[in-house]
Amino acid sequence: MENGKIVYYGISMKHFGNLMIKNHGYRQYDPLTDIDKPVFFEGLYFPDDYRVLIRHQGDRIIFWNGTDLRNMLNVYGWRLILEETPARHYCHCSVDRDLLLKAGIQATVRPFFFGNISKYQISYIRSDTPSVYLNAHPGRETEYNIPLALEVAADMPEIRFHFYGITGTDTDNTFYHGWIDEDTMDEQIAKFQGCLKLPNDPRASQTMIKSALMAQYPIAINFLEGVWYGPDKASIIRYLNLLKEQVEPNLRLREQYLTIFGNQGDF
Repeated sequence: MENGKIVYYGISMKHFGNLMIKNHGYRQYDPLTDIDKPVFFEGLYFPDDYRVLIRHQGDRIIFWNGTDLRNMLNVYGWRLILEETPARHYCHCSVDRDLLLKAGIQATVRPFFFGNISKYQISYIRSDTPSVYLNAHPGRETEYNIPLALEVAADMPEIRFHFYGITGTDTDNTFYHGWIDEDTMDEQIAKFQGCLKLPNDPRASQTMIKSALMAQYPIAINFLEGVWYGPDKASIIRYLNLLKEQVEPNLRLREQYLTIFGNQGDF
């Protein structure tokens, strides 16, 4: 994409749109001046997003995040729009690529990290009482497998569990931070030893990518190459016990993720 990279984002992607502007050299789309220029569409979630896509006259680069893809597959009119609208398509993982292909859309797998990759340096320090963190949204605790995390926490009092995005009652080893700004959260998680990615989702979450870049030891409930795979309670407990034994930073995973996410922002 030429200099003066442009990103379009709807209200649902405002946070990530701001990160594109802050970290990847984009500016926000202006339909009055940018109508015929190459534009990165950062997700299509609502009718307004599709209206902007249709009106745009320049090159269209569409990145599918997951929920927007599943919404599109359930709305026949949106599928018709995409059939008739030339664009280059990208997505996070092969599962999304295959779903797009079923809708007749050829997409390139290119997982994306919206943050500034250079900000996340090696911070891992071994602890006899490791701290791990996980993210969720209010009202979606079941989707994020928070009940499972609490079961594990009850069985492992020596592990400290930090919950972000939701509120609750702290115990001796569970701590609820609610919704805090990203910089504050980043300062806090840099002191921890790992994270739990418990939604059954094939993508590497933004939170888990940070853990990998800081050379921590993330555990994911779904298989991700190089990441500890904990599909059930017993395996999560096994890896948390293993975490207590890790003296060195997880440099192999960090290097893997630096390779994957080291060339962001240009499409």
